[in-house]
Amino acid sequence: MSKRPAAPPATPTVRTVQFEVAPSPDAREGLTLAQQATALKITNRETHADALEFARGLKQLKRKIEDHWSRITRTVDDLKRNLLTLKREDLDPVERALEIVTSAEVAFRNERDRLERIEQDRLRREAEEKAAAERQRQAEPGKLWKKDVEVAGIFGGKIAGKPSCVGVDAERCLHACKIISGGSKCFQRTTKLVRFRPVLRIVNRDK
Repeated sequence: MSKRPAAPPATPTVRTVQFEVAPSPDAREGLTLAQQATALKITNRETHADALEFARGLKQLKRKIEDHWSRITRTVDDLKRNLLTLKREDLDPVERALEIVTSAEVAFRNERDRLERIEQDRLRREAEEKAAAERQRQAEPGKLWKKDVEVAGIFGGKIAGKPSCVGVDAERCLHACKIISGGSKCFQRTTKLVRFRPVLRIVNRDK
């Protein structure tokens, strides 16, 4: 059963928003009152009362101007919320794709580090095994040297520090047999060992 091709991503919707921004109709009156305020002087009770009345008029005009701009800013606030919604719609697919790629990259890096640790452990174990084998190989000649010296001592010719070759003469007589043992030096290279074996020689004195 054939799979249907994936649907192309939806094209972002184009939205047009318009709003009218105009100065407050009471702004011109504010300019006139500002000029009158510069000429205001309070010298007695009557001018003081006039100043208080003038201030109340300014406060009323201020509220009118604020109401005018509040209606405009509310429209702007609504527009800002709509703009932020459009921004989120544009960013959502990009952030999802970035999350997928980041997760895959982290998984790859973790697996790579794991394999590198396994390889390093393997190399370390191999190095330790080689070092142990080398120590054992270097210890073998000393063991054989000690064994050779002990064998020479058994046959009566123990010479400290050097191996010996042993010769045995067997003299046959009418009434007794005498075995004479003696040691003779054997020279060798330091890297080689010589095996030992008894050498028997029979002497016939009748001939």
